[in-house]
Amino acid sequence: MTRHYRLTAEEWITNNDRFRPAEIKVLYYLRTLDPFGNGWLDVVVTDIGKALKLDKGTVSRALRRLAETKEIDLEIKTARVRLISLSQELSVDNVLSTDNVDDRETTSMIVRQPNGSVDNTSFSEPAPEASFKDPECTNRSNKEFKRTIGTSTVAPSSLNSDGLGTKLDLSNPYETEVKALLMLATQAGIKTNGTHSRTIAALRLQRSAAETRLAVEKSVSAVAEQIKRGKCNNPSAMFNASLQRELNGQGFTANEAKRNTKGRTEEPSLNKTALSISKALERHDRAWALGRLQQLWDDGYQDLIEEMLHLFKREWGFSLTNEGICDAYET
Repeated sequence: MTRHYRLTAEEWITNNDRFRPAEIKVLYYLRTLDPFGNGWLDVVVTDIGKALKLDKGTVSRALRRLAETKEIDLEIKTARVRLISLSQELSVDNVLSTDNVDDRETTSMIVRQPNGSVDNTSFSEPAPEASFKDPECTNRSNKEFKRTIGTSTVAPSSLNSDGLGTKLDLSNPYETEVKALLMLATQAGIKTNGTHSRTIAALRLQRSAAETRLAVEKSVSAVAEQIKRGKCNNPSAMFNASLQRELNGQGFTANEAKRNTKGRTEEPSLNKTALSISKALERHDRAWALGRLQQLWDDGYQDLIEEMLHLFKREWGFSLTNEGICDAYET
């Protein structure tokens, strides 16, 4: 006899508020495999990603989030790792490089669905997160950091093999500066990674040490303010978005000023907005989704838009330009 998971309207509404769209997809995909949580399931991140049309990083983050909220028990069974030599390691960052696009993740996990309420505390603690990549550790193309400064050009040929954008080694005079600037973010409760290191290094190539420090301090202050207000779901992503705007000659605090001018007092919910965009794309209504994102951008919510596109870029197929939102599927 076929078994089905009995999903109630109350549970659906509650979980839509608690989780992001990708997390909901993974949760109910697992529910269909074992509706009543009778035992452990052997699952592979890449297989789930193919079934749900999600990238493996998104699936890994979703599994970790479900484990943190006690929706599942998560146990690391095997992991594929590659050690980085000390000569390649950046002293200010412990994140492993992921620039090798041929490096396929074959992490295999065992997942068990709990029986009963999500408040059940009898399940084991989430497993260590060592096998999951940092969600903010998103690699940028080398061409993003090819910038002309006066008559000097920083070309891709000058980049490290570990993809740090600028050679931040003992011979690089900016290494100490970048380390100190990252510490400002860390002290403010923002988790830093290699992406931040690369962006700050590129920013330092454009500006003086004092100007670079001021730009980083402004970004840290703006993110800290959003955290204080409870309106920042991903501080690391928002911090990087702020640094990118500084790199492109834009100011992070301009968004707040624009919203204040328009009299706005409350930022739209990231989860609800992302869900509405995902549903529109499922209906093949890309025009509405693009229009909604552009409207929020024009209303001054660039930080929200950049955070969502950072999380759902592959799923949605939208990207950012200086003018606003771009549909990658348009010809």
